[in-house]
This record gives sequence, structure tokens and C-alpha cells, in this order.
Amino acid sequence: MKWKFREGGATQSPKDAAIKEFSKHIFESLAREAIQNSLDNPLDENQAVRVKFKFGTISKNNIPGYDNLIRHYKETSSFWQDSYGWIFDNIDSRLDFF
Repeated sequence: MKWKFREGGATQSPKDAAIKEFSKHIFESLAREAIQNSLDNPLDENQAVRVKFKFGTISKNNIPGYDNLIRHYKETSSFWQDSYGWIFDNIDSRLDFF
């Protein structure tokens, strides 16, 4: 698996209210987003969608393209730090990225 990031184009700001709310409630937001994505794209439209969560720890060595993903996260954080540093601080305080 390779992470793909859009190159060029218009810069989108994290000032969006949904992003601000997401950063305050990161785990709840991730669960809601995963459920919504599953409802939007069911495997079989004739069967109910079931979403199952398992909680635990995964080694960064088991995440394909981890270094590339973190590089992009750091670049994004650095780019928006002056205006939206609190969002990235909020995310960093909840996850062990490094």
C-alpha cells in the first residue's frame, strides 16, 4: 500500500469547523467517519452494514508507508503551525506518532 497525497492545487485550511471539532474529539470522530464511510459504500446493498471495532496497539512498523505518512503530517503541521498550531498540538497530545 502506498499513501497518495494530492500535489498542487488550492491550499485547504484547517479552519473548517468540522476539522476543529474532529481534533477535539479525535477517537469519536474517527469512529463516526469509519461508520459513515461503511454506510456510504456497503459491500452488499441488500444486507445491513456491520462495523466492528477492535482496540489495541499497532506497531508503526506494521503500517505500510508509515514514514511517508508522517513526513506529510509534519509538513502539514509545520505549514499551518502559526494559524492552527493548537489543532496539531491537540492531535499530537492524543497519539504517539514518533
